[in-house]
Amino acid sequence: MRKSPALRRSDFLLNAHLQCAWDFARSQRLDPYLFVEREERLFPLFSMHSGSLSWILKWRRSQWRAHGRFVVPSHKDLSRLHLALEDFHRLHKFLPTDRRDISSFKTLDELAMCEFTLDKASTTGLRKAAREQAYRESTALYRDGRWAVIQLHSRAAATWWGMGTRWCTAARECNGFDRYVSLGPLFVLLTPAGKFQVHPATAELRNEADGEVDLRTLIAGAPADFASTLEHVRQPGEPSLNLTGGLDANPIQRPLEAPEESDGDWEPGWFWELEPGSGFF
Repeated sequence: MRKSPALRRSDFLLNAHLQCAWDFARSQRLDPYLFVEREERLFPLFSMHSGSLSWILKWRRSQWRAHGRFVVPSHKDLSRLHLALEDFHRLHKFLPTDRRDISSFKTLDELAMCEFTLDKASTTGLRKAAREQAYRESTALYRDGRWAVIQLHSRAAATWWGMGTRWCTAARECNGFDRYVSLGPLFVLLTPAGKFQVHPATAELRNEADGEVDLRTLIAGAPADFASTLEHVRQPGEPSLNLTGGLDANPIQRPLEAPEESDGDWEPGWFWELEPGSGFF
């Protein structure tokens, strides 16, 4: 006799969740059919986190209970959820043993703060792992003493190289790395005067405070090969950096329909100091 196909764990969790939705709607004297239909439409938002689906669905049910009705999760809530889950899985092996089970975090606020449960040894290990990942996912196009041109290949690399800055590409939330690299390569410049970020495709050159920079000031006293490397990384057919004309020759060109940035939207990257002897100093 042929066995019936086994129910996948995710399907089992989703079916159980819909049963809870039905029961909750009836307890609140709401239309259970409509409640279940609306809840089912949200499943694609959660299915990408299959490894944490049980926790996500518990969080979702807590939203019903808090409001006493069906509520659509806000964009902010979904963004916080995605970031918290991403952080949890990134930090998982560094967390205390009793916190490595996601069910030990009862609320989204607790999960979002999981990084603060790390002890000193775990924090050191995490920093080392983050640095190693950043080195793997970036390329040093030029390096001479404290001068370097680094090409970034991932959001993790952009976050690490941008720590301590106000660049959106180093932000923990609403990170702009993918938006920028979709237009062209992104680079970080290391100099004795600090870090700078350059995006040739949009002719943007920013200091650590995300302020506009005069190129003539930046390259003053720099090794000749440093300036020539900057000229070399420009994209053919795209706006290029004029290394002698300053900002007047390099207007800031933003992608079409790009949202305006404000201090209220800024989220800092990791504020870990670059370590002497790391290979870039």
